[in-house]
Amino acid sequence: MISAPEDYGLRPEQTLSHISLAEMPEGFDSFWREFRDEIGSLSPHWQGSLREPVCEIVIPSARYVRVVARVSIPAGEIRGIIITSHGYAAETAFSDDPEPWADFGLVTVRLRVRGYPPSTLDMKDVRADWILQGIESAETWILNGAVADIIQACRCGKMAFGPDLPVFLHGESFGGGLAVIAAAQLSEMEESPQRLILGLPTFGDWIWRSTHYCNGSGGQVTMLLDARRGKQRENLMSNLLLFDASLHARNVTCPLLSKLAHVDDTVPAPSAAAIHNAIASKRKWRFETKYGHFDGGISDLRRHILFEKIHPQFADPTREPEETMEVHEGALKL
Repeated sequence: MISAPEDYGLRPEQTLSHISLAEMPEGFDSFWREFRDEIGSLSPHWQGSLREPVCEIVIPSARYVRVVARVSIPAGEIRGIIITSHGYAAETAFSDDPEPWADFGLVTVRLRVRGYPPSTLDMKDVRADWILQGIESAETWILNGAVADIIQACRCGKMAFGPDLPVFLHGESFGGGLAVIAAAQLSEMEESPQRLILGLPTFGDWIWRSTHYCNGSGGQVTMLLDARRGKQRENLMSNLLLFDASLHARNVTCPLLSKLAHVDDTVPAPSAAAIHNAIASKRKWRFETKYGHFDGGISDLRRHILFEKIHPQFADPTREPEETMEVHEGALKL
């Protein structure tokens, strides 16, 4: 029998109210300033034709790495662009399912970040231990490049479809953590996304995570931390804090919709809540599920399906988020 995930001894209200006590590490501002300078020097033009409603394009990104995305163009008027990526265990091929945002006039740019096929043009498939690639240095950590991939997808999308179109970011789990960090850096570049949609976002509150059990990619990182001592461990923790989504969240001010779980130990539920709670926006909504990365039965599955119906409506550029969320207010809490 599979046991339920760890709740860390917390009641749901304690989990959902968790905040990170981490402080910006030394060099945070200068590191990300140099990052933005590098991104600004990259070409904002992707390679590939947009002659078909669905097509694949190639995006130039940081450190001479090209990444692949699928662009889906809706019928009728184009009202905006949504950039979305994937979870840590992404499939190799893009799904043939229609994009949920098409009915709202949004172009969908579905990105595979570096190291995930087909974004292996300039590097090998590293999905087995993706999170550990180059982790000993903030400059070489693959997470650094993946954030650049998201931002470049935004820049290239606006160049292809028009600079005045609103851009939205969406991400689930792994992709959610990337979306938060990218949104923060886009804000610093005065190109903030207009709305942000997160599902169980990861990369939050690394200090708390370092002392608590978790599965998934976070488990790989905590095992590495446990094997380090002294200065080595201190340096690794500093690198993690540079990419702590709950710190980056403080620079995100756009409207936000998050799906958060009461219980999850793959993306620990308190760490995901810490990201939502740190977002600086006054216009944010929280959708609750009992379980995150766990099969909690039919009633919990229905909650996840309901979120998949609600969040595309949140991205409707013809309506203010408040209009949409007022309709669904009664469905947000368990």
